[in-house]
Formats: sequence, structure tokens, C-alpha cells
Amino acid sequence: MIRKVIFILTTLLPIIAHAAGISKLEVAGNSRISTGSILSYVKLQPHGTYDANLADASIKALYKTGFFSDVKISYNAPVVNIKVVENPLVSKIAFEGNKKVSDSDLKKEISLNEHSVYSSSAVSADAQRMSSLYQKKGRYNVTISPKIIKLDNNKVNLVYEINEGTQSKIRSINFIGNKAYSSSKLSSVIASKEYRFYNFFSSDDIYDDARLLYDQEQLRHFYMSEGFADFSVTSVDTELSPKQDAFILTFAIHEGELYSYDKVGVTSLIPAVKLDAVRSLITLKKGASFNISEIEYIVDTITNYLGDHGYAFVDVDFDLAKNREAKTTDVTFKISEGSKLYINRIDIKNNTRTLDKVIRREFTINEGDPYNQTKLLRSQQNIRSLGFFNNVNFKNLPTEQHDKVDIEVDVEEKSTGSINLGAGYSTSDGPVGQIGVSEKNFLGRGQEVDVNLSRAERTMNIDASFTEPYFLDRPLSAGFDVFRRTQGSTKQDNYHSRSIGGNLRLGYRITENLSHNMHYMLKSDNIRKVPSDVAQYIKPGGYSTSMIGHSFTYDRLDDRSDPTNGYRIQISQDYAGVGGNTRYLKHGVDARRYFPIYKKDVVLGLFASAGNIHGWGKKEVRLNDRYFIGSDQFRGFEASGIGPRSKTADGTSLGGTSYYIGTAELNFPVGLPADLGVKGATFVDMGSLFGVPTPYPNINKDNYIRGSYGVGVIWKSRMATIRLDYGIPFRKKPYDEVQRFRVQLGTQF
Repeated sequence: MIRKVIFILTTLLPIIAHAAGISKLEVAGNSRISTGSILSYVKLQPHGTYDANLADASIKALYKTGFFSDVKISYNAPVVNIKVVENPLVSKIAFEGNKKVSDSDLKKEISLNEHSVYSSSAVSADAQRMSSLYQKKGRYNVTISPKIIKLDNNKVNLVYEINEGTQSKIRSINFIGNKAYSSSKLSSVIASKEYRFYNFFSSDDIYDDARLLYDQEQLRHFYMSEGFADFSVTSVDTELSPKQDAFILTFAIHEGELYSYDKVGVTSLIPAVKLDAVRSLITLKKGASFNISEIEYIVDTITNYLGDHGYAFVDVDFDLAKNREAKTTDVTFKISEGSKLYINRIDIKNNTRTLDKVIRREFTINEGDPYNQTKLLRSQQNIRSLGFFNNVNFKNLPTEQHDKVDIEVDVEEKSTGSINLGAGYSTSDGPVGQIGVSEKNFLGRGQEVDVNLSRAERTMNIDASFTEPYFLDRPLSAGFDVFRRTQGSTKQDNYHSRSIGGNLRLGYRITENLSHNMHYMLKSDNIRKVPSDVAQYIKPGGYSTSMIGHSFTYDRLDDRSDPTNGYRIQISQDYAGVGGNTRYLKHGVDARRYFPIYKKDVVLGLFASAGNIHGWGKKEVRLNDRYFIGSDQFRGFEASGIGPRSKTADGTSLGGTSYYIGTAELNFPVGLPADLGVKGATFVDMGSLFGVPTPYPNINKDNYIRGSYGVGVIWKSRMATIRLDYGIPFRKKPYDEVQRFRVQLGTQF
């Protein structure tokens, strides 16, 4: 029996071995890809044993190359047959239907190129990347359909048919958890805006992921600058409509409690640092409201101070120790050794319009400096604040040197120019029309150019201005203005006047809140068509003014365009007589204080201003240089409704050399959407205009205090600010000119 088994095994084993053995591998179907290249991906080998698992792995490896649309491996002992179908070559790639994104931008997103091997998986991935590009531009309902056109010699043309769809607007923005501030106020804080048909100049109502992150940071900074040290954005829900053409944003926030400062201190892990000198830089006061902006400013101040005194590798941070029962927080500034890491290179990408230097000058840190995260964050905020970019992203990149790092800055440009058209009616000047052109980033240099023309029934004004925010590549704001203003005779001023001139400006910041501005003005005035009965008060003719002046401004407003809290004081002086034939010295002061009454939607403003002008060198103050008060400054009266006036039949206004005005005004919402920019107002104005340079006979003059009260509506549209006021004088003289209803159109320039 054993002999039979041995005989069978010795007879069958060679036959079985021959059946599973591989004598050779044959490849068929390839024309471009060499047989050797194909076999290099095959796991089976000649003179080896056929294995189904190895055959399956070989098929997957060949598919993975992207060269083949079909691969089959079969075993016909002792030969392995490998049959392939090659993917075609791409002859041409075209895009159809794209209008909002150029062909060149789309080609940057695809991996396939002309004359490369077609791959369905690569085409799908390319279509997805192009869709992502459209989504960054707010077009979430875009569809991209690849189409293949077969050609001879196993070639194809690839066409992407694109339906760009519409931009996905933000239908509504909601806030959950806000108690201290209304949703309309918070909507004004963030950059994203709800879609409104009249906001056709803005792209802020288009959904953007990157802007949403910026919105959260804006909310955090706003609340923490107002005393809410525990504030957080707990979640942001973005709901896309079924048609994918609109988003609903919901911010869930936690406000927390209002905090004030208790103990303020500083510690240092660097023994040589003189803490007394550092303490003198800390301006926080016990009992004052918590304000993250002040703390960040002090961190910057200490960092710069230590850097100037030889401490290059230093980190300045702060700790908050909160007492939630007392609603106070201790602030401790911490000084420690920073990592000895340097900035190797700062690379700026995608600034297709804005020059590199415009971005680089906003950095508080430079190439070669010690790495400082605080300064980098401040630099990023400075660049965002320019208003030239939709997105600003910083990224740290490693280098070959362990102690150096590259900083990559990726920006996305946005439109900074606008054309403004406006029309309205002024009760003193009649119908008013205006056209303005504004560019905030002229030629990508960060310069500002404004040109404005306004025309009314009796007046025409032409103004143009240019501002360079970094004159001589230093933090000096320099610029010039030119103007031409003409006025025909009005009810209050029965003569014609014309002024042509220009102004040179130079300003700089002394501290974060204090700035100093200087200017030089040269102008030519001409007064004509003066009636004979008032010629004794108003002398016709032309004269020139050469004037230098300056002003100091201390600004602690929370928002310069729409303040709700804080104060601003400005003191100015002008000296005319540096040439020309006009001689005067002029002093002015303007102060304003804002108080939030209810959720910063109801705001009380207290305003006061005063001025005095007097001639020197035996020169009287000419008519066009005097103060004229009324209308805009003093509601309830005509444009030149108060002050010295001739006793002639027409009662021509003569202007005054001294004035003071005090105003209390309450602004409040009227129930319309916040981004429409409509508010109501109620006000009280008090003040007086007096003083004439020559004791003219037959004139009405006194320093009697006038007063008025009334209500108004303010519409801050994108083209102009339109204000309607109804004022009722309750203290006036019989010869004052009263005007209860006033419509004012103000431009943006």
C-alpha cells in the first residue's frame, strides 16, 4: 500500500508543479507604455508560482499608475496573460461657461495638462478643486461637468462645462445669548452683512468661511474691550438653503459679566529687567473697566521698550485672575525669555495689486528680528485694518536652519474704489446733486484719492484730495487738497463770492490716542456784486490768504465713524500772514462725549465747540474768514441765521469773530434693519455768534444766547449721509432768520 502512495505522489507532483508554474508573462494592448514599464508593477515573476493574491495586487498597482482604464490578468499554464487598455492622451483642455473666473485661474487648480494621460479620478479631483475655488468666491451652487471628445490615435479633448450659478448671499444673521447689546449692534461689529438689494457696492453679504473666523475674533475683541472678560463665541451655525443660494448664520455667544481692574502688577523671569521702569508704562487703574485693547497696547509698549534696551529674545504676556463674585480681575504682565528663533524671510503671496511695501510697512516685526508671536498677531491685525483685503492669513514655515522660520502671508485682494452719486434738496441751497470718485488704494500704493463735485441752485463746489499715509516711508500722513467754491446771492448773503485754493497736510501720531496735524493753505477770495446799501459793511474785491496752522487731537472714541462711547478733544490754531494780504490769528476747540444709554443703540452725545478770530497788523478780519453760524451747526435757524446783521432791507449776514455752541443729542433706532443706516434723533442746541472787526453803524449785534430743540432722521447710505431735522427756536432775536425744516445731503469725502 505504501508503495502505491509513493508511486502516485512521485507521478502527480511534477504534473501539479508544472500546472502552477510560470514560464513567461505576456503583455497585450499597450502602445505608448512599454512592456518593461508595465512588468515593473507586476508582482508575479517568470519561473515562479502563480498566486491569485499577487495577481490582484498587480492589477491594483497598474490601476494606480493612472495610465490604464482597464487591466486584466489571466493564467493559462504556464503563461500569465496581462491585457491592458491604455487611457487616452489629453490633446486639449477647455473651459466653457466661466465668466467670473478666468481660464488661467482655473488651470492653476487642475493637475491634468495638455498631452498628459487622461484619468477619470484626476478629472474628478480637478473638478472638485475648481468647485472649491468658486465656493471661496461665494458660489456654492456651481456645477462643473467634464465632457470627453474622442479623437483618433487614442486621444481626447477634455471640456469642463461650467454653470457658475449665483453667489450665495447671507440671508440673515442671528445672535443667541446677547443681552448687553442688541443684535443690530453686533451686526455692525462683524464684517459679514445680511443681503440687501441696495448694497450693490459691497461684497460683505457673500458667505465666506475665512471672514466668518474674522467675525468671531471681532466679536471677542469688541466684548472684551467693553469689560466682558468672560466672553466667548460658543458656536457658529451655518445653514445653507436647499437651493444652495443663501446662508443663515447664527452666532451663539456667552457674554458673561462686566469686570473692572483690581490689582495690576508685573513679574519678570529675566533678573536684569528693571521692573520700576516697566511699571511706569502700565496705565491701568484700579476700578476702571476691563479693556483688552488697553492691555494689548501695554504688552506692545513693554515689548518695544525692552527691545530698545537690548532684550531681543523676550516674550511679554499677561495673566488674568478673575474674582467672579466681586466681578474684578487682577492683571499681571509677565516677562520671560523667548525662544531664540529668528525670522528668516517674510513672503507675501497673491497681492496682485497692492505693492509689497504697502503690506510690509504694517509689520511690527522685520526679517532678521527675533520671532515674536505678539508682534506677528498685531501685524496681521494691522494688515486687515487697511481694508484692502478680504482675507489675511499668516503661516509659519520651517527652514533648513533650526533657529530660523519663514513667515508666509497669503492675502486676497478686494475692490477699494467706488463711484458715488447722490441727489437731494437743501432748504438753503435748493436742489443738490453730487458725484464723487474715491480710491482707497491708488495704484496699489495705499494712497487715497478723492474727487467730488457738488452742484446746487446757487452754489458749486469742486474738491479733490490726495493722501499718502506713509510719507517718505515713515509713519507720517501727508497730502494735499485743492478746491473751488462759488456762491451766488442768497436770502441771507446778498452778494457773490468765489474761493480757489489748496491745502498741504502733514500729520503724525504721538501716542496711540494723541495725534498732531499741521497744514499750510493758500487761497484766493473774490467778493463781487455787493448791493450799494451794504457796501459799507462788505467790501468787494479780491484778496489772498497764506496761512499755516496745526491741531492736536486726543481721541478715545470706540468707533470714529459711528461712535457710541468715549470722547474726542481737538484744539487748533491758524496763523494767516505768511505772505498774502490777509492777517489774522484763529483759535478753536471742539469736544464731544458719547454715552451709551441702552445697549449702545440709544446714545447720548454732548458736543461743545468755540472759536475766536482776530486780525493783526492793522488788518481787519475779512468777510469770508469770519464765522457764520446756523443750519448745520445750529438747527432751527437759516444757514447764516444768527449773529451780526445789517439793518438794511435784506438783512445781510456779516458773520462774527467769536462763537460758542453746545449741543445735547440723543440718537436711537427707528425699527428698520441696522445695515440700512437709519436712526432717529432728538436734540437741543444752545450758543451765540458775536463780534465784528469794525464798529459798523446800523447793524444788529449782541451776544444773546440762542436756543432751539427738535427731532431728526439720519440716513447713512453708502453714497451720502442724508439728514432731515425739524428745529424749533425757543430763544432768538427778532432779526434772526428762522428755518424750522432742514434737509442736508453730506458726501463721503
